[in-house]
Amino acid sequence: MKNIKFKALLFSIIILSSPEFISAQTFNLQNIPSEKTQFGLRFDKAFYSDEYNYSTLSGVYELNLDIPLSRKLNLIASVPYIHTSFQADYFVESGGYEEGGLGNIFIGLQTKPESPEDSRSTISFGVFLPTADKEAAFSGFFVNYYYLQKYLPNSLGFYFNYAYHKMPKKGFHYGVEGGPNIKIPTKKGLNTELFLHYGGSAGYQIDNFLVNAELLGVFIASGEAAEFSDRFVHLIDFGFQLNGDVISPEIFYEIYLKDGFNDYIDGILGIGINVSVN
Repeated sequence: MKNIKFKALLFSIIILSSPEFISAQTFNLQNIPSEKTQFGLRFDKAFYSDEYNYSTLSGVYELNLDIPLSRKLNLIASVPYIHTSFQADYFVESGGYEEGGLGNIFIGLQTKPESPEDSRSTISFGVFLPTADKEAAFSGFFVNYYYLQKYLPNSLGFYFNYAYHKMPKKGFHYGVEGGPNIKIPTKKGLNTELFLHYGGSAGYQIDNFLVNAELLGVFIASGEAAEFSDRFVHLIDFGFQLNGDVISPEIFYEIYLKDGFNDYIDGILGIGINVSVN
């Protein structure tokens, strides 16, 4: 387990050694729309209990796109791929598991109402297509529960989000967001479900360096629960970003604040790069 963490940390240091940087935006909150076409690559690596010896490359890989269509409208998209490989040690014998496949591909739009130079209000909406591999996608739940619709097989998902960010060139940054998520099954026997997501961020920027933290939450509005508190799942992440003109790297660490989740998973290391192409 220690060896896996060391390899992941070393990989992140190599990424952040790139000499050219551009403005990164968020870790898990919805990205702030860009005025330039951008694509991003991201790897989220979860660390589980010691009885599971996960490979270094197990995790969620994701390609993100942000394409301005007009002065006030952006096309956004994400393609998640989940890879899981581990050896489990039991009392009598050990066994291995390996699986990989797509999650639900997301396609959406972001509006950009007029706002002051150092702040931005955005409205995002889109659909999660039913592309998830049912054998592979379930592993993504613990890696990024805030976007659980990416990992629900046999489902069509609708996503809505309002966000406000205060982002001066230097000094204190903050942001808030929230909205509903609707899951419609594409297979008989499953139920339509309603979720609500919400989050906030706070950080401080000095020149091209931004330290940031985010509090994330999901409220499960549909279905039954033994207690009302069981409907909530909260996470917190913290990390930093470096800003430049071409490449924008980021690294963060995420922890679950809910019993049951944090007993099973120690945390998630996230590494990402956004690249501007014009």
